[in-house]
Amino acid sequence: METPDYVDWFSNQVIFITGATGSLGACLLYKLSVKLSTRKIFVLSRRSREKSLQTWKRTIPQQLDQVLDTNKLQFVMGDVTKPNLGLSSSDVALLISEVTVVLHAAGNINLANEAYDAVIANTLPALEMTKMAENLPKLTRFVILSSAYVNAFLPDGPVFERLYETKGQMADPFAELDLVMAREKLPVMDEFPWGYAYAKHLMERLLLWDPRRKFPILFIRPTLIGPAINQPYPLYGPDQSIPLNTLARLYAQSGGGTRVWYSPTGRDAGSNIIDEIPVDLVSNILLLHMVEGSTGIVHAGAQLYNCRSARDFTELLRSNLSPSSQSDFPHFAFTHDRSIPQCALADFYHIGSRDWNFDCSRSERWRHTDGPLSLSLINEGPFILIR
Repeated sequence: METPDYVDWFSNQVIFITGATGSLGACLLYKLSVKLSTRKIFVLSRRSREKSLQTWKRTIPQQLDQVLDTNKLQFVMGDVTKPNLGLSSSDVALLISEVTVVLHAAGNINLANEAYDAVIANTLPALEMTKMAENLPKLTRFVILSSAYVNAFLPDGPVFERLYETKGQMADPFAELDLVMAREKLPVMDEFPWGYAYAKHLMERLLLWDPRRKFPILFIRPTLIGPAINQPYPLYGPDQSIPLNTLARLYAQSGGGTRVWYSPTGRDAGSNIIDEIPVDLVSNILLLHMVEGSTGIVHAGAQLYNCRSARDFTELLRSNLSPSSQSDFPHFAFTHDRSIPQCALADFYHIGSRDWNFDCSRSERWRHTDGPLSLSLINEGPFILIR
């Protein structure tokens, strides 16, 4: 088999990555260092090199030596929540002299955070990244991890790879940001199920609107990120970073009884899609678009993998339990009757009673791509909820 053309592209790239200890970040790091010919990788470490290594020893214990043995990693100390990313002047000089690609994967996915805290963790760092990137003369790619749920305020139905406006948002997103930082409670925040979704939506608006920006940006919007199919290893994915694993665990601990989930109007009970995509496919989609130089917005979702329904989710959840636990596990009741209260977890997670269809057409042409960034495992991988 011939080496895919995209492999050669990486041999000339020096990549600066944030969030490399996170679920997607570590998967990207493994692919960039071990599976691809990347020349060099600057890793932003918030605490210390040793702390990053400790995290990877827990999450990629069998692969860490492979990553380090490539000798491609160079750590720089910093913090995405601080001005100029908290970088030293010597590290800034290094980045200026070498970096060709910025990959911003850092963030906080805690859905319980209020909008202000979510903006601090997910919006402001993106602005600092763009300020830093303005000073990189060799920069050719700038990629930021966003979320498909920036459009979670939309009604059920197709969601295309673009930014939608919501009522209440201000024409000038920087003026809106100023009010958020003053801890104003804005009506637009109530349009979103979580502060996290609002923070990512505001982030996209700020970066797309900013007339001062001198370089194009690629936003990758995953849906729910699930365990890996193959890389770094099958079922890789830290528990706290897999939303459906967390939901499954909470249900398993909640005891017996009945849990009500609303079904979307016009859908058979429980037939709406719970949109999850394995972390290694998200990585491959991101890296393929990076090579191509794509800009704008790209979805990474179940359309490129395997669409499963809410009822599939509950049945697979039950099938992962031991026989002795079956009697203590809650029964799921799907209903269109809004007069019956929905269970607290379904209400909080929001996705179980919605019927969004995230368009992924910008990546369709890569369904049969070969090599280390293959998407050819579509419909063949596991759909595992509890490991």
